[in-house]
Amino acid sequence: MPTLLFVCTGNLCRSPMAATVASHVPAGRTEAVNVISAGLLRPGEPATDEAVKVMGRRGLDLSTHRSRRVGEASFRHQTGSTPVRWSM
Repeated sequence: MPTLLFVCTGNLCRSPMAATVASHVPAGRTEAVNVISAGLLRPGEPATDEAVKVMGRRGLDLSTHRSRRVGEASFRHQTGSTPVRWSM
Protein backbone atom coordinates (compact mmCIF):
# COMPACT_ATOMS: atom_id res chain seq x y z
CA MET A 1 0.00 0.00 0.00
CA PRO A 2 1.42 3.42 -0.88
CA THR A 3 2.16 5.87 1.95
CA LEU A 4 1.62 9.63 1.79
CA LEU A 5 3.57 11.71 4.31
CA PHE A 6 2.47 15.27 5.17
CA VAL A 7 5.22 17.39 6.76
CA CYS A 8 5.16 20.75 8.54
CA THR A 9 7.35 22.40 11.14
CA GLY A 10 5.89 21.12 14.40
CA ASN A 11 3.35 18.45 13.38
CA LEU A 12 0.89 20.25 15.65
CA CYS A 13 -1.68 21.67 13.23
CA ARG A 14 -1.07 21.84 9.45
CA SER A 15 0.28 18.38 8.66
CA PRO A 16 -2.00 16.45 11.06
CA MET A 17 -5.01 18.37 9.71
CA ALA A 18 -4.01 17.60 6.11
CA ALA A 19 -3.38 13.93 6.92
CA THR A 20 -6.71 13.61 8.72
CA VAL A 21 -8.60 15.10 5.79
CA ALA A 22 -6.68 12.95 3.28
CA SER A 23 -7.35 9.80 5.27
CA HIS A 24 -11.09 10.46 5.09
CA VAL A 25 -11.34 10.51 1.29
CA PRO A 26 -14.48 8.50 0.51
CA ALA A 27 -13.89 4.86 -0.35
CA GLY A 28 -13.89 4.20 -4.06
CA ARG A 29 -12.47 7.60 -5.03
CA THR A 30 -8.88 6.43 -4.76
CA GLU A 31 -6.80 3.36 -3.99
CA ALA A 32 -6.07 2.61 -0.35
CA VAL A 33 -3.27 4.83 0.95
CA ASN A 34 -1.51 4.87 4.31
CA VAL A 35 -1.56 8.55 5.36
CA ILE A 36 0.83 9.86 8.03
CA SER A 37 2.15 13.21 9.22
CA ALA A 38 5.36 14.37 10.84
CA GLY A 39 7.29 17.52 11.71
CA LEU A 40 10.74 18.81 12.48
CA LEU A 41 10.33 19.71 16.15
CA ARG A 42 9.21 18.39 19.57
CA PRO A 43 7.71 14.89 19.32
CA GLY A 44 4.92 13.79 21.66
CA GLU A 45 2.95 17.07 21.76
CA PRO A 46 -0.84 17.17 21.24
CA ALA A 47 -2.40 18.99 18.30
CA THR A 48 -3.14 22.65 18.99
CA ASP A 49 -6.51 23.47 20.55
CA GLU A 50 -7.46 25.47 17.46
CA ALA A 51 -6.64 22.55 15.12
CA VAL A 52 -8.74 20.19 17.27
CA LYS A 53 -11.66 22.68 17.21
CA VAL A 54 -11.47 23.31 13.47
CA MET A 55 -11.36 19.62 12.64
CA GLY A 56 -14.12 18.87 15.15
CA ARG A 57 -16.41 21.31 13.34
CA ARG A 58 -15.87 19.15 10.27
CA GLY A 59 -16.60 15.92 12.12
CA LEU A 60 -12.93 14.87 12.26
CA ASP A 61 -11.04 14.05 15.47
CA LEU A 62 -7.50 15.22 16.23
CA SER A 63 -7.83 14.85 20.01
CA THR A 64 -5.55 11.80 20.23
CA HIS A 65 -2.88 13.14 17.86
CA ARG A 66 0.69 13.34 19.16
CA SER A 67 3.42 15.00 17.13
CA ARG A 68 6.05 12.87 15.45
CA ARG A 69 9.43 13.94 14.21
CA VAL A 70 10.39 13.24 10.62
CA GLY A 71 12.93 10.48 10.69
CA GLU A 72 14.76 8.30 8.29
CA ALA A 73 12.13 5.57 8.67
CA SER A 74 9.40 8.00 7.60
CA PHE A 75 11.16 8.70 4.32
CA ARG A 76 12.24 5.11 3.77
CA HIS A 77 8.65 3.82 3.73
CA GLN A 78 6.68 6.65 2.15
CA THR A 79 5.64 6.76 -1.48
CA GLY A 80 4.99 10.51 -1.70
CA SER A 81 5.56 13.44 0.61
CA THR A 82 3.78 16.76 0.79
CA PRO A 83 5.23 19.74 2.63
CA VAL A 84 2.38 21.80 4.09
CA ARG A 85 2.64 25.59 4.07
CA TRP A 86 -0.31 27.92 4.41
CA SER A 87 -0.35 31.56 3.44
CA MET A 88 -2.78 34.09 4.83
